[in-house]
Amino acid sequence: MRRWLFGVLKVVVVTLVLLAVGRHVWKLAGEWTSPDSDLATFHLETGWMVMGAAAYSAGQICFGLFWGQLLRNGGVTVSRFATLRAYGIGTLGKYIPGKAWVVVLRTMLIRAGDGRRLRVGLSVLYETLACMGTGAVVAGVFLVLTRPFQWVFLAGAGAMAAALLGALHPAIFRWIGKLASLPFNGSQEECLSPPWRMTLRGGLPLQVIGWFLSGISVYASIRAMGVGDAGVHDLRVCTAVAGLSTAAGFLVIFMPAGIGVRELVIIQLLTPRIGPVQAVVASLLVRTVWTLAELVLAGVLWAAAPSVRRPAAADLPATRD
Repeated sequence: MRRWLFGVLKVVVVTLVLLAVGRHVWKLAGEWTSPDSDLATFHLETGWMVMGAAAYSAGQICFGLFWGQLLRNGGVTVSRFATLRAYGIGTLGKYIPGKAWVVVLRTMLIRAGDGRRLRVGLSVLYETLACMGTGAVVAGVFLVLTRPFQWVFLAGAGAMAAALLGALHPAIFRWIGKLASLPFNGSQEECLSPPWRMTLRGGLPLQVIGWFLSGISVYASIRAMGVGDAGVHDLRVCTAVAGLSTAAGFLVIFMPAGIGVRELVIIQLLTPRIGPVQAVVASLLVRTVWTLAELVLAGVLWAAAPSVRRPAAADLPATRD
């Protein structure tokens, strides 16, 4: 019965994800084809868009590898491919309102015993908070290096970094873990304090590389618009845009995939550098490139699942009469 219910749950979750992603893509298509849009004035270069999608996908792989480190250090044995597959497909859960669907999808896709499911779910939450917090830190650092930088966004990056990384303090995260363990009758006490702080420090290079690759994706998306490169597309600015907009979109929990919030941050940061019209188009283009990259990556990882071969009769151990 439990296996049957789990199968039904998987079908429901997959259906909800497909509907949410389809709605998001439909909305993007409507914005691109709107007669009131300024997009017609831009000739988009496909090569730069492909580069942007590839850089974003590479960044997601870096984040997925960091999550794999958390799983292994938390006592969950899983291959790197299975980790990346669960991470890439699970990312689509953010298009459903409420951030918990990412946790549900990734936990369902990792084969773990009942006693380990809570730890897998907590590792997803830990990785997300660490990823968003690191993104805010990276954004703050690159905003400082940018001249002129905007004090409001610099203060916002600092506040978000403090809130997100502060939630990873053992005392606070243990409290979060206890709340998450309520559906499990609180019986997995050992899952609430895995040795993840050292993993966070060791995985910091992966996080920074992932955000820098996301910055390259923003850079390539802007270059796809054909806007001249006169220092405006400095990678420092684009990396700050990627980290700050994503972290801000994550914190607004009720907005699926941070829709609206992410674009607002991108527009405000890029307007002084490339103009208001170009900034609006850039925000839409970044959203489109990242969405397509997530869909392609999830589709490839879903299709590449290794088949499980049932043992033939010749493979079974011989029995004695």
